[in-house]
Amino acid sequence: MKKINLYTITFSAISIVILLISFFSFRYLYSSSKKDVFNSTFEAGKREAREIGKLLELQLKQGLSEETVIQNLQSSIVNTDTQSGFICMYNQKGIELCHPNPALVGKKVEINSSEFILNNKQFDFLEILHSGKASTGIHHFNEASNRASEIVSFYPVKGSN
Repeated sequence: MKKINLYTITFSAISIVILLISFFSFRYLYSSSKKDVFNSTFEAGKREAREIGKLLELQLKQGLSEETVIQNLQSSIVNTDTQSGFICMYNQKGIELCHPNPALVGKKVEINSSEFILNNKQFDFLEILHSGKASTGIHHFNEASNRASEIVSFYPVKGSN
Protein backbone atom coordinates (compact mmCIF):
# COMPACT_ATOMS: atom_id res chain seq x y z
CA MET A 1 0.00 0.00 0.00
CA LYS A 2 2.82 2.39 0.80
CA LYS A 3 4.32 1.96 -2.66
CA ILE A 4 1.05 2.89 -4.35
CA ASN A 5 0.95 6.16 -2.41
CA LEU A 6 4.58 6.84 -3.34
CA TYR A 7 3.86 6.11 -7.01
CA THR A 8 0.78 8.34 -6.96
CA ILE A 9 2.66 11.25 -5.38
CA THR A 10 5.59 10.80 -7.79
CA PHE A 11 3.25 10.67 -10.79
CA SER A 12 1.38 13.77 -9.59
CA ALA A 13 4.59 15.71 -8.98
CA ILE A 14 6.02 14.82 -12.38
CA SER A 15 2.70 15.72 -14.05
CA ILE A 16 2.59 19.12 -12.35
CA VAL A 17 6.22 19.87 -13.30
CA ILE A 18 5.55 18.90 -16.92
CA LEU A 19 2.39 21.05 -17.03
CA LEU A 20 4.25 24.07 -15.63
CA ILE A 21 7.10 23.66 -18.09
CA SER A 22 4.61 23.28 -20.95
CA PHE A 23 2.67 26.37 -19.87
CA PHE A 24 5.72 28.63 -19.71
CA SER A 25 7.19 27.17 -22.90
CA PHE A 26 3.95 27.82 -24.74
CA ARG A 27 3.82 31.43 -23.52
CA TYR A 28 7.42 32.01 -24.62
CA LEU A 29 6.90 30.39 -28.03
CA TYR A 30 3.67 32.31 -28.56
CA SER A 31 5.22 35.70 -27.77
CA SER A 32 8.29 34.88 -29.86
CA SER A 33 6.15 33.85 -32.84
CA LYS A 34 3.99 36.93 -32.43
CA LYS A 35 7.07 39.18 -32.59
CA ASP A 36 8.38 37.33 -35.64
CA VAL A 37 5.09 37.70 -37.52
CA PHE A 38 4.88 41.37 -36.56
CA ASN A 39 8.46 42.04 -37.72
CA SER A 40 7.97 40.18 -40.99
CA THR A 41 4.80 42.20 -41.62
CA PHE A 42 6.78 45.39 -41.00
CA GLU A 43 9.50 44.32 -43.41
CA ALA A 44 7.04 43.21 -46.08
CA GLY A 45 5.24 46.55 -45.82
CA LYS A 46 8.51 48.48 -46.17
CA ARG A 47 9.50 46.47 -49.22
CA GLU A 48 6.10 46.76 -50.88
CA ALA A 49 5.90 50.51 -50.27
CA ARG A 50 9.41 51.01 -51.66
CA GLU A 51 8.68 48.92 -54.78
CA ILE A 52 5.40 50.69 -55.54
CA GLY A 53 7.04 54.06 -54.83
CA LYS A 54 9.83 53.29 -57.30
CA LEU A 55 7.27 52.28 -59.94
CA LEU A 56 5.38 55.54 -59.41
CA GLU A 57 8.64 57.52 -59.64
CA LEU A 58 9.43 55.78 -62.90
CA GLN A 59 6.00 56.66 -64.32
CA LEU A 60 6.51 60.32 -63.35
CA LYS A 61 9.99 60.36 -64.92
CA GLN A 62 8.52 59.01 -68.15
CA GLY A 63 6.35 62.09 -68.37
CA LEU A 64 2.99 60.86 -67.10
CA SER A 65 1.04 63.47 -65.19
CA GLU A 66 0.46 63.07 -61.47
CA GLU A 67 -3.27 62.66 -62.07
CA THR A 68 -2.66 59.81 -64.52
CA VAL A 69 -0.29 58.08 -62.10
CA ILE A 70 -2.87 58.40 -59.32
CA GLN A 71 -5.64 57.05 -61.58
CA ASN A 72 -3.42 54.11 -62.64
CA LEU A 73 -2.67 53.19 -59.03
CA GLN A 74 -6.29 53.60 -57.94
CA SER A 75 -7.56 51.39 -60.76
CA SER A 76 -5.04 48.68 -59.86
CA ILE A 77 -5.86 48.61 -56.13
CA VAL A 78 -9.62 49.23 -56.11
CA ASN A 79 -11.55 46.57 -54.15
CA THR A 80 -8.42 44.65 -53.11
CA ASP A 81 -8.38 42.88 -49.76
CA THR A 82 -7.63 45.26 -46.89
CA GLN A 83 -7.38 42.62 -44.17
CA SER A 84 -3.84 41.40 -44.77
CA GLY A 85 -2.24 44.49 -46.27
CA PHE A 86 -2.87 47.07 -48.94
CA ILE A 87 -1.43 50.04 -50.79
CA CYS A 88 -2.84 53.54 -50.47
CA MET A 89 -1.49 56.98 -51.30
CA TYR A 90 -1.55 60.24 -49.35
CA ASN A 91 -0.32 63.66 -50.31
CA GLN A 92 1.54 65.82 -47.81
CA LYS A 93 -1.67 67.64 -46.88
CA GLY A 94 -3.07 64.37 -45.55
CA ILE A 95 -5.58 63.76 -48.32
CA GLU A 96 -6.00 60.15 -49.32
CA LEU A 97 -5.42 59.99 -53.07
CA CYS A 98 -5.77 56.23 -53.55
CA HIS A 99 -7.34 53.55 -51.37
CA PRO A 100 -8.81 50.09 -52.04
CA ASN A 101 -12.09 51.44 -50.66
CA PRO A 102 -13.08 54.19 -53.14
CA ALA A 103 -15.27 55.83 -50.47
CA LEU A 104 -12.11 56.86 -48.59
CA VAL A 105 -10.49 58.56 -51.59
CA GLY A 106 -10.42 62.31 -51.05
CA LYS A 107 -10.80 62.08 -47.27
CA LYS A 108 -8.42 64.25 -45.29
CA VAL A 109 -6.63 63.13 -42.16
CA GLU A 110 -7.29 65.92 -39.68
CA ILE A 111 -4.76 67.10 -37.12
CA ASN A 112 -4.94 64.99 -33.95
CA SER A 113 -7.49 62.62 -35.51
CA SER A 114 -5.01 59.77 -35.48
CA GLU A 115 -1.61 58.94 -34.10
CA PHE A 116 1.43 57.23 -35.54
CA ILE A 117 3.73 55.17 -33.34
CA LEU A 118 7.30 54.89 -34.59
CA ASN A 119 10.03 53.30 -32.45
CA ASN A 120 7.79 53.55 -29.35
CA LYS A 121 7.36 57.31 -29.88
CA GLN A 122 4.01 58.88 -30.66
CA PHE A 123 3.61 61.36 -33.53
CA ASP A 124 0.69 62.99 -35.24
CA PHE A 125 0.05 61.24 -38.55
CA LEU A 126 0.39 64.50 -40.47
CA GLU A 127 3.85 65.07 -38.94
CA ILE A 128 5.06 61.90 -40.60
CA LEU A 129 3.51 62.89 -43.94
CA HIS A 130 5.13 66.33 -43.77
CA SER A 131 8.54 64.87 -42.91
CA GLY A 132 8.85 63.31 -46.38
CA LYS A 133 10.94 60.43 -45.04
CA ALA A 134 10.46 56.72 -45.47
CA SER A 135 9.25 55.18 -42.21
CA THR A 136 7.19 52.32 -40.86
CA GLY A 137 5.00 52.26 -37.77
CA ILE A 138 1.51 51.73 -36.44
CA HIS A 139 -1.30 54.10 -37.39
CA HIS A 140 -4.03 54.32 -34.75
CA PHE A 141 -7.28 56.04 -35.68
CA ASN A 142 -9.67 57.75 -33.26
CA GLU A 143 -12.79 55.82 -32.31
CA ALA A 144 -14.97 58.26 -34.27
CA SER A 145 -13.37 57.26 -37.58
CA ASN A 146 -14.57 53.63 -37.34
CA ARG A 147 -11.28 52.38 -38.77
CA ALA A 148 -8.93 49.77 -37.33
CA SER A 149 -5.27 50.34 -36.54
CA GLU A 150 -2.89 49.63 -39.39
CA ILE A 151 0.78 48.92 -39.90
CA VAL A 152 1.84 51.70 -42.24
CA SER A 153 4.96 52.03 -44.36
CA PHE A 154 5.66 55.39 -45.94
CA TYR A 155 7.77 55.84 -49.01
CA PRO A 156 7.94 59.34 -50.49
CA VAL A 157 7.61 59.41 -54.28
CA LYS A 158 10.20 61.72 -55.80
CA GLY A 159 8.76 64.26 -58.18
CA SER A 160 5.43 64.49 -56.35
CA ASN A 161 3.98 65.85 -53.14
